[in-house]
Formats: sequence, C-alpha cells, structure tokens
Amino acid sequence: TVGQFVLWVTKAISKTTLVGNVVDGSTCGAVTNAAAALFRVRFGALEAYNNVFNGDSLNTPGYFECSAEASVVKYNTFNDVTLFVHPTATNNVVFDENLYLTKGNVEAAAPATLKGTGVTADATVASSEEDRASRYEAAFAPEEPEEPEQPQAAYALTFDLAGGEWGNAPFASHEEMKAAFLADMTEYLKSLGQKLESIDPVDQKEEHLTDFFGISYAQRDNIPAFFLTHETYSVKWKWMYDYVASVSGADLSNSTVLRSNIHGFVYATIKEKWPVSYDFSQVSFGDYKDSMPASLGTPVVAPTEYAYGVAAQLPTPVKEGATFAGWTLNGEAFAGITETTKGDLNLVATWK
Repeated sequence: TVGQFVLWVTKAISKTTLVGNVVDGSTCGAVTNAAAALFRVRFGALEAYNNVFNGDSLNTPGYFECSAEASVVKYNTFNDVTLFVHPTATNNVVFDENLYLTKGNVEAAAPATLKGTGVTADATVASSEEDRASRYEAAFAPEEPEEPEQPQAAYALTFDLAGGEWGNAPFASHEEMKAAFLADMTEYLKSLGQKLESIDPVDQKEEHLTDFFGISYAQRDNIPAFFLTHETYSVKWKWMYDYVASVSGADLSNSTVLRSNIHGFVYATIKEKWPVSYDFSQVSFGDYKDSMPASLGTPVVAPTEYAYGVAAQLPTPVKEGATFAGWTLNGEAFAGITETTKGDLNLVATWK
C-alpha cells in the first residue's frame, strides 16, 4: 500500500519516464488526499509508455497531474479506470493510442471521464492488446543500421602528366643498364657507410660469393629503400622493380626475395649457378637470360583501373629538364594505392 503519491516531482528533473510498470489503483493512495494524483509532476515532463493501470485510485484526483511541460501517455492499458487526470489542476498532457478496457471489453474510444483543463484525449485508441503492443514496438523499435556502401571490384584510374610523358627505360643495352645501376648502388651504399662488392659470382669461387646483396643482412635490408623511397634512385630505378615483380610474380616486399630476383636480373645469371648460401634459391623463376625484355626502351603502359583491396604500384612519368616529384589527388599529395583505397582516381603529376 502506498500513501498519497507514487511519484511527486517538484524540481530539477526535466523528464520523468514510466515504462513497463503495473500499477494497481486499489492499493495506491490509501491515505486519501483529494488534492493528490498518484503521479504528480509539477516540474518537467512525464512520459508514460507500455504500462498497465488497474482500477481507480482511492485518491479522487486519479492517476496523473502534469502541470509543467508537455507530457504524453501512450501505448498503455487501462483496466476499469475512470479517474485519469486531476480534474481541477491545469494540465499539459496528451493521451493517445492507449487500450481502454471495461470489465474486459475493449472501448472503441477514449472514456468520457478522460478530460480536464489542458488534457488531450486519444485521437486513436488501440483495438486489442496485440494492437497496442505492436504500436508501442513500432514506435520504439531500434533503427536498422544502414548497410555500408560496398566497394566496387575495380575503379577507374586516369593520369594528368602535367607536361610529362610515359617514358622508356633509358638504356640501349643490358650491359649499359648494369653499369649504371651498379654505379648508383655503389653511391647509395657508400652514403650508408657500406661498400659494394660487384664481382659477378658466376665462377662460384668463394671470394666471389659476396656480391652487392650478399655482403650482409644489414645491406640486404637497405635495398628496398633504393627502389621505393629514395628521392633520386627510386625515380630512376623503379621501372626495374616493377618489371621484375611483373615477370617473376614474386613478393618483392620481402627483402630476401627482392635481392634474389634483382640480382638475377642485373647479372643475367641462371638460378642453378647462384650462391645458395645467401638465399638466392628463393628467386621465383630460373633463367633471366630467357626473360630479358627485347628492348629496355619499351614504352610504359599506364593502367586504366585498379582493383579494390589490392595495393598497386603507380608508374613513373618523365619530363625533359625536370624530376618527377610525385602524384597529387585533388591538390593533395597522394601516397599510393593501398588495400583500402577506393573510388575513381584522377592523379596529377608534379615536377621540380
């Protein structure tokens, strides 16, 4: 048995919410108070949803007094209730889509006793318990999360060379290319405090097994930067990295596999003659002599699309009297195509 009030809000609470309760009026308001509704809300708003109210309260003002902000009583069940809202208070409350039962029979409209100053009776009432419950569930069902946009299998890739062109590898012969490459590698390793050993290991003599990739693991691990990130050498020799990756199908992100395959290409050696002590057996195909391009001046063919989920190397253009300084996308530096890149790309070359 509860006394004069189930709830009395007078300050500091902006909203009071009643959800999923069963209130038996016959055991509430045992201390009779003609001025007291069971739910007296004089500050903030009351929202009452999905409750069951059984019978009239012993307090003659009934269940609700909502005199402050706009309140709402929806999707509830009222069994044999005739006293709803404090009849003399100034209320601000809307009833709607409730289920009203009298001795088990469903009322087709809100009861005539649901009235008072500032009280709005139901415009629509529930026709059954199932109807009331479905209305409540529909009103408060969680929103279905939006399906994330599915990436396309491939996206368009276009290039603005900004005055440049797709060039060729700038060597007339393999020997010319080899000499230039070893000269640059010598300077690169020298800048790192390392020495290039550039004797061809074809004769398999012990003193000749330390070629430019075999001298140490530290030296081996410096090789990727030469092709991929060095400001000067990556621009000049990236074509070699791309060609060897394309022909061999090897994962050149592994520095051991990289040195093996590049070594085979530079020296044009047969796999079976390589010094296995330096892991050269990890090369992906055997005889580079049979795989050399007919001409090292073959024009670069730029891709027209890229596949989502696959990192892709971008080709490098050339421009007479200028050095390629990278690609931009919408005016911002573009680092490259990664596994998460998506959308059509129009890349613009920059020069210095």
